[in-house]
Amino acid sequence: MNDAQLTLIPIPAKVDFTGGYRLLSASDSIGYDHPDFRPLAIQLQTLLRPATGFDLPVTDGVNTASIKFELDTSLENKEAYQLVSTNAGITIKAASAAGAFYGIQTLRQLLPPEIESREPKSIEWTIPLVTIADRPRYSYRGMHLDVARHFFSVEFVKRYIDLIAAHKMNVFHWHLTDDQGWRIDIKQLPRLTDVGAWRDQTVIGHTSDRDLTFDSKRHGGYYTQAEIREVVAYAKERFIDVIPEIDIPGHASAILAAYPQFGCVQQDYFVQQQFGIFLDVLCPTEKTFAMLESIFTEVAELFPSPYIHIGGDEVKKTHWESCAICKKTMIENNLANVNELQSYFVRRVEKIVNRLDKKIIGWDEILDGGIDPTATIMSWRGMEGGIQAAKQGHDVIMTPVDTVYFDFYQSTSLDEPRAIHGHTPIQKTYAFEPTPASLTEHQAKHILGAQGNVWTEYMTDEHQVEYMLLPRMSALAEVLWSPKSLRDWSSFNRRLPQLFRRFDIMGIKAARSVYKPFAETKLSDDNQLLVNLESYQENVSIHYTLDGSQANASSPLYEKSLVISKDTIINATSVDKTNGLGYGEETVSLTVNKALGKNLVFHTADGSTQLKEFNGELLNNGVLARDRIFQYHEWTAVTENGLQVVVDLNDLIDVSTVSLGYGTDLHRRLYFPSGFSISTSVNSKDWKRLQSANKQDIIDAGNSIELIFPAQQARFVKIVIENDNRAYSAESRQETSMPVYIDEIVIN
Repeated sequence: MNDAQLTLIPIPAKVDFTGGYRLLSASDSIGYDHPDFRPLAIQLQTLLRPATGFDLPVTDGVNTASIKFELDTSLENKEAYQLVSTNAGITIKAASAAGAFYGIQTLRQLLPPEIESREPKSIEWTIPLVTIADRPRYSYRGMHLDVARHFFSVEFVKRYIDLIAAHKMNVFHWHLTDDQGWRIDIKQLPRLTDVGAWRDQTVIGHTSDRDLTFDSKRHGGYYTQAEIREVVAYAKERFIDVIPEIDIPGHASAILAAYPQFGCVQQDYFVQQQFGIFLDVLCPTEKTFAMLESIFTEVAELFPSPYIHIGGDEVKKTHWESCAICKKTMIENNLANVNELQSYFVRRVEKIVNRLDKKIIGWDEILDGGIDPTATIMSWRGMEGGIQAAKQGHDVIMTPVDTVYFDFYQSTSLDEPRAIHGHTPIQKTYAFEPTPASLTEHQAKHILGAQGNVWTEYMTDEHQVEYMLLPRMSALAEVLWSPKSLRDWSSFNRRLPQLFRRFDIMGIKAARSVYKPFAETKLSDDNQLLVNLESYQENVSIHYTLDGSQANASSPLYEKSLVISKDTIINATSVDKTNGLGYGEETVSLTVNKALGKNLVFHTADGSTQLKEFNGELLNNGVLARDRIFQYHEWTAVTENGLQVVVDLNDLIDVSTVSLGYGTDLHRRLYFPSGFSISTSVNSKDWKRLQSANKQDIIDAGNSIELIFPAQQARFVKIVIENDNRAYSAESRQETSMPVYIDEIVIN
């Protein structure tokens, strides 16, 4: 297969390009040999009409048709299809309507991108002559959308479903409830939407900002039951299963704002106006379970999916620990701790859901206190939860946070829209492997597939959702549909430009982050700081500046490694060689100082234990990560109590300043150091303490602090970073020591 000739995403299991093309014309017709295929024939007719202007007739039978849908029961996988394009016509064979539908999606991509236009285009509608045999790798190929943090219209939800379908994905996970809003009409509990669907205002900026401000605008909305049915029917026509999520027992602020009697603490609950994890939790009383039975009964009637997602993540148990009812429940049911109480809660809910002839899915936290093997686990805190679940006999859907959470930044370019945190470029998603190698063949059968998640704390409109979603969803679609043996980043990357053309014609402003430049730095053997500028897209030129000014197509062309001899700000941009468009700007702040590349020795903060395995190579590599979008892999973690670093300057020289940068975003669990001190020595034995800063000094300084002292002759500089930060951890489900992240030690 030639990528330049066929630009299919996801790539089919087998493609034979026989050479040449046929033209679609107004004289073509569409036929089918089985009544199940009639809706598909009409779908194809509807798809082709706007851009081509052709109103191709649909006939019962295939003898006279040039585009044929034929039943082929020899295809074992119900989603498999075969597509054959010859000069005589096009044939799509499938064992089911679902397979025929996926054949249409492939035919759609074989046509020019202009087929996506809603207006007639005067072009030749060429279709390559091919033989394709195709089937999905995984049965579960999902996409998630959070409508609780920001509410989206029925029209947009349908558009989202269309995108899922075009990528041959088959599950829409609809996150309908959370602390910031309840989005589904429940007739028996009208206050859930009267009260719980609305918040009085929303935080402006990031919820981790030190000085929070709010927009003073009421935000909310909900879907009526008629609208729910409309969306479910729309998805069914596209062979997509809609799985609703009702998130309990945590993330319950909206429920408790409407019905505070179901909380363990009687207080003034309200729909949350900022984002994060809150103490509000449902109390495990019989009245609570009766309330939940009312909710799930109506949910089960609205959604034909065999699954209901019950959440179960990030449950703060503070109120449970002090609740007399909870303590009584634990004693009566022989529960050792509040983790087991959560499992008790989940089991009670599972019984309700099972009585409604449904099965539950929960986030991997529901494993923590033990859970019945009938529950399906959605592993989000990494792969480990899914691995353990599969070994215990649970079905698993992999959705690890650092790979398929599409609310993370797509590049380090400072022109990216605000995201929750993290860095998940498209190539990281494309490299994702849902089935861990550590599982046996039997255990691996429990991996149903995977899912991409779109959490909308910082996605306030539909265009931003699409920008964050695409093309990362395209990469995930190929991971889930195509054979693992065919996955090839270079091939996928060459197919992307044609996909972008389609998105543009559809009016979707997909992220071009894959075009943006990025910098790789290293130290040469003679301790020179070298910078390489690269882009994942091949058909671009990279231009840069070294004076802090903005880079553009007229800036110097990058051709070879840059040698940096002084503090420098590099700005770089990529320019598409085809259309001259520029994409993004990478900004890297570099420092050339006396600590650059020098030997570092690490101890615990009190100096008692040398940390021989500690990886601190990022602390003097010349890159000021503090001036970039935060990425964990560019920083060094200082764990509980702190860290002592001794820098060997090689020679006896004058030093008068030491600075340190640190991450400070609380939403990403980034905390300030508790203390910072400097000592110098000429022999690494006799130390002179020169300067220090306490936590308040560090907070007041911003994201870095510089300690200045009278010039000293020194060969060794000792830096002590103290850390006494503790916080609630979703992973350990308890108060735990939290790391401090530091980026660069600068000595002058």
